[in-house]
Amino acid sequence: MHGRRPHKAGHKMKFLRPFVLIATLAGCSIEPMLSSPEPPLPILTRVLDLPYPKARKLVLDDGWRPRRFQITESPSAGCFHELGFSEVQQCSGTGLDNCLFFFARSSGECLQLITSGARESAKVSFAQLQCPD
Repeated sequence: MHGRRPHKAGHKMKFLRPFVLIATLAGCSIEPMLSSPEPPLPILTRVLDLPYPKARKLVLDDGWRPRRFQITESPSAGCFHELGFSEVQQCSGTGLDNCLFFFARSSGECLQLITSGARESAKVSFAQLQCPD
């Protein structure tokens, strides 16, 4: 460790002291700088890797509404429809059994969720702002 001192716990406060002094003299409140809460994560990030029913609740609580689709020929999509998830557009029915779900806002924005796994274990594997074709 040539020329470097070990990191000490008070180092951050020593670094901030001049800024705190200037902010105080200028009449600024330093409270927000020291204790600002983290902004909430966007819905696209919060739903990833969650079981679909839990992700769906977060999406609905965030102001999105289900886009309704007719039952498709896909047995997996039919299963989701039976559970009341009419926002399922289609499912692959093979491999990871990926399914597409769509939600919308009154502004015209659309949210697409893709799940992987069978009905009981389906988890959100992808989310983006996109409307169905």
